[in-house]
Amino acid sequence: MTGLLAVSRDQARAFHRDHWRPDVSVLAIAGDIDPQRAFASAGEWFGRWTGKAAPEPARAAPVAAKGTWLYDLPGSGVTEVRAILLGPGRGDAAYPGWAVLREVLEGGALPPGAHTVLTAGATRACCS
Repeated sequence: MTGLLAVSRDQARAFHRDHWRPDVSVLAIAGDIDPQRAFASAGEWFGRWTGKAAPEPARAAPVAAKGTWLYDLPGSGVTEVRAILLGPGRGDAAYPGWAVLREVLEGGALPPGAHTVLTAGATRACCS
């Protein structure tokens, strides 16, 4: 929170100017309204608002955790094996293959007592 409190007025204005633009904004109007009146009011208040938001800087992909962890809980009768792999995100061309893999593994392809959970961007397997 100290970072937010340390922002100067000029920095806040620059952020607003670069990021709060009509091309990345949504106006929601709710209630018992007349649509024509709502559009007229929106046009009156926001009609001259122009510009495009500054493009977001490219961000590095997350780094995958390496290794396999075994958890033995003495007396519980349960052991977990977690394999963590960095998988494709939902927008990646390889994601449909992961979705098929999830259906196969979660649909009973594993031995009795074993199960798996696959999520977008990660695979988690757990055996009990």
